Amino acid sequence: MVKGISRCLAVLLLVFAAATGRAATSTLGFSSLPSAQGWTYDGPHVGEAEVFSVGAGTLTLNTMGLGYYDWAQYELFNFLAPQLPFSIEITARVLGQYHFNPAQDSMQGALTFGAITATRQGQTDSFTVVDIGENFINTHWDNIAFDNSVFHTFKLSVSPVDGTFSLFVDGTSLSSGCACMGSGGVSKVFFGDPGWSVNGNVEIQRIEVIQQPVPEPEIHAMLLAGLGLLGFIARRRKKPLAA
Repeated sequence: MVKGISRCLAVLLLVFAAATGRAATSTLGFSSLPSAQGWTYDGPHVGEAEVFSVGAGTLTLNTMGLGYYDWAQYELFNFLAPQLPFSIEITARVLGQYHFNPAQDSMQGALTFGAITATRQGQTDSFTVVDIGENFINTHWDNIAFDNSVFHTFKLSVSPVDGTFSLFVDGTSLSSGCACMGSGGVSKVFFGDPGWSVNGNVEIQRIEVIQQPVPEPEIHAMLLAGLGLLGFIARRRKKPLAA
C-alpha cells in the first residue's frame, strides 16, 4: 500500500511539473490608448489621435474619409519568445468600410491583426495576418463570407515551430493552414488599419496576447524530484526479500 501511495505521489509530481508554468499575457483595457500601455503606434503620415480614440471601454479606429495613406497600427515588440506557441484574441466589429480600388483590394479588411515571429529553423520569419472586413474574413488560405457588423471574438493561434495557424471565431474553428514565410523582420504583434486603398470604422473591446507558458526553475526541480522518487521505488521493488 505504501508503495502504491508513493507511486501515485510521484506520478502527480510529474504531471504537475509538466503542466505548470506561467503564461506571459498582455491584455489591453481601453480606458487609455494602447500607446499608454506599452504598445507602439506606427502611422507614417497620420497621427494617432486622428484615427484612434477611447471611450466607454472601447477603442475606436476610424479612418473613413482619410483617403489614400500608408497605415495606422499598434505594435508590441519582443513580447513573443522564439518558437513558442502563442495566441491573439480580439473582440471587435466593423461599422463601415470603403475601398478605393475594390478590384485590387477587395479582400483587404478594415481591421488587420497578426504577428511576425521566428520559425522552426530560426532563419526565416512567419507572417500570420488576418483581415476583417464588413462582410468577410481573409486569412492566408481562406476568404470567408462573415457578418462582422456585430461583435465577435477572433482568436488566432500560432505554432511557430511547425509554421501553422488556426483561426477561431466565437470558439468555432474557421480557418487553418501554414503561416506565410519571408526573410528578415522584427518579432512583433500588431493590429490596426492596413491603410493604402481601404478606409474603415472599427470598434474594439478587448485584445489579449498569450504566450504559452515556459516551465520555471522550481518546476524543473519538482520534475527531477518526481523522477528521483520513481527511481527509488523501482530500486526498492528489485531488492530480494529478506530470509
